[in-house]
Amino acid sequence: MYRWVRQHYQFQLRGRRFLEAPWSGGLVLLFSVAVAMLLANLPWTAEYYQRVLNIDIALVVRGPGSLIDWMFPRGLTLQTFVNDGLMVVFFFLIGLEIKREIVIGQLSSVRKAILPVLAALGGMVVPALIYFSFNAGTVAAPGWGIPTATDIAFAIGILSIFTQNFPDGPGRGGRLGGDSGDRAVLRRGGQSVAACDCDPDPRRHLFPE
Repeated sequence: MYRWVRQHYQFQLRGRRFLEAPWSGGLVLLFSVAVAMLLANLPWTAEYYQRVLNIDIALVVRGPGSLIDWMFPRGLTLQTFVNDGLMVVFFFLIGLEIKREIVIGQLSSVRKAILPVLAALGGMVVPALIYFSFNAGTVAAPGWGIPTATDIAFAIGILSIFTQNFPDGPGRGGRLGGDSGDRAVLRRGGQSVAACDCDPDPRRHLFPE
């Protein structure tokens, strides 16, 4: 019984550490993209993948004789729900985050914003030039605008994986970081501002790893 409880606790502890890690979201995103690309391109799964995307999830009220009396919204598939529903919420949150950075964050002054703005412009111009250099004079040349759109979700996911390499990366300010032993240190902006010799999870003494 003790062994099972100890294994269960260690499994929960590993899961919590993974979910709290700043790179976990990016890793899950890249893994999901790899799986989706395989399912969409493998010959024996591509058809089923398209069927799942085209599942009708609209609300339907049927009357006598199985006649459709009411449907809302019409033509709502799983793919439409993701593109026109979930993505709206995602970009709304991105807009709020950008506004926060403009008001009180890294874009609140010209000096702070110059590097991110130049990086954003380079991320649009350079892919467009590369595309145009390969497709100049062809019917595909007008499509130079397609590679200028950097996928925000991918950018955030990749940055979250490498966030530990930045001095003030996302999720590093004001968090509890574990030092050697049982010493908990409060970090803000990469600097230790307070410390205590306390155990943030005293249960681990009952179930040592």
